[in-house]
Amino acid sequence: MTKEECKILLPFFQKAYKSVKSKYEKYNDIHNGGEATEREENLLMKYSEQLERLESVLSSIDEILK
Repeated sequence: MTKEECKILLPFFQKAYKSVKSKYEKYNDIHNGGEATEREENLLMKYSEQLERLESVLSSIDEILK
């Protein structure tokens, strides 16, 4: 990706990251409270994986913009 493309896409990835992080924290709190159902555990794993991917993308964009 070019720097210009990164500048355009960065706000969208930041918004997605913020949304996924919020959902991850919600299900992580339920998990830590010991009251998570199997479905909630699955959602926690899903959001954890998405968070890792988005962190990787944001890190890559940060490197390109330097």
